[in-house]
Amino acid sequence: MSKTTLGLEIKDNGITAVLLKTGLKGTVIEAHKFIAFENTEDFESSLKIVFDELETSFDLKGCSLAVALPPDDITYRNLSVPFKEERKIRQMLPFELESKLLLQAEDIEIDFYALKSFENKENTDIVTCAISKEKLKFYFDFFDAYNIVPEIITSKGYSTALAFSRISDFSENHLFLDIDKEKAILCFSFSKQICIIRSLKMPSSDKIKFICSSIRQAIDYFEEVFGVEFNVENLVITGSGIENSIHSEKEIEESLGIKVKKLDLINHVNIRVKLDDTSSWNPCLMDGALALALIENETIEGLNFQKKTFAFKKIWEEHKSDFIKTGIVGLFAIILLFINIIFDINSLNSEFLKEQKQINEIVKLTFPEINKIVDSVQQVKIKLKELKEKNLLNQELVNNVFAIDILNEISQKIPKTINVEISRLVIGPEGVQLSGVTDTYNSIDEIKGKIERSDIFKKVIISSATAGKNGIDFKLKIDI
Repeated sequence: MSKTTLGLEIKDNGITAVLLKTGLKGTVIEAHKFIAFENTEDFESSLKIVFDELETSFDLKGCSLAVALPPDDITYRNLSVPFKEERKIRQMLPFELESKLLLQAEDIEIDFYALKSFENKENTDIVTCAISKEKLKFYFDFFDAYNIVPEIITSKGYSTALAFSRISDFSENHLFLDIDKEKAILCFSFSKQICIIRSLKMPSSDKIKFICSSIRQAIDYFEEVFGVEFNVENLVITGSGIENSIHSEKEIEESLGIKVKKLDLINHVNIRVKLDDTSSWNPCLMDGALALALIENETIEGLNFQKKTFAFKKIWEEHKSDFIKTGIVGLFAIILLFINIIFDINSLNSEFLKEQKQINEIVKLTFPEINKIVDSVQQVKIKLKELKEKNLLNQELVNNVFAIDILNEISQKIPKTINVEISRLVIGPEGVQLSGVTDTYNSIDEIKGKIERSDIFKKVIISSATAGKNGIDFKLKIDI
């Protein structure tokens, strides 16, 4: 799947754009262009005019955008803070920079990174960049009007130095200088990390002398702040202000005693210009926009005012310890919950088996003819239906007498003093058949006599009375 990235470098006098396309066959520069402002006095209107022209020239649909803002919009500082956690550093930075930038803390948008080469120090050395929120909002609103959300918003000059230091095999320690007509950006690359960024306003005369003096001052500052000697042999230069500057390069080499190398970034990466006519490719103009496209394409981390990009990693770094602690507590809670669920399931299963056993015992006791219980509920339903069909325990009328009244009358007439156990009672249309066991024959006669005195029953006949194991077994036939 191909990816298209637009690198857009905004200068004081125009914009430079490079459209990079990456696919299975490699990375190709699809298009590139420099469009100058017609009126440099009206920046906002000029920017709209040139971007409208760019939109007609380039296919921007679905592309990722990386933007570098002019140096005048951004301020750089080196700070040493007594914190290691990124979250704490970010919280104190607005107040630290407030006095230096002459802006209120709430009006500043800041980004920073820690210098890994000096991590053994007690304090943390950081490089910061700041921009007014009002200025940043202008750029967001500008691109929003074109339905574009930049993935990267960084600064001109720094972005080129960053891409070159990370992508190329050039020396880890070198100076980088991006020169325009009136401004320049000076960067120090130490162990492939940009550790100093300086914005320089070029004088109208003696520019080379000014550049050399600024570099010497920056080297002294580096050695004083970081406590290490900055042994540098190379100065890499780029920008529209160095065209046809062979004489100037030699003058810098002689003044500083270091080699000056003019940047051609395309020679340090495996990409090619798609157009057959590559004469329009001017490294001094195009390298800045190409560097932006490479930073987005290669996911190179650096200063970025667009908080959405690398947001997850930044949040992770800032709150890593909190996330780990919360994760451990959450995992422990889940384990406890899982154990509790297993315990509850086992407990419920045990209760269920216990209750089921009791139900089965009741079913067997109530219906002894059921030998094997498979589904107790269904089997009981079937038995109850059978009993209902036989008019047992129903409440239908038998000779105008309810079955419940018959049971109650028999129960009331049998004396409590008689030891008797009723084993069978059948109520039907022909009368009542009662079977049981008592202690003596006289008890049978007494039961018969008591029942016969009832107003419900007409006649009681002793069908049988025989001695058994537990007493005298008897059967009574009662007419209603």
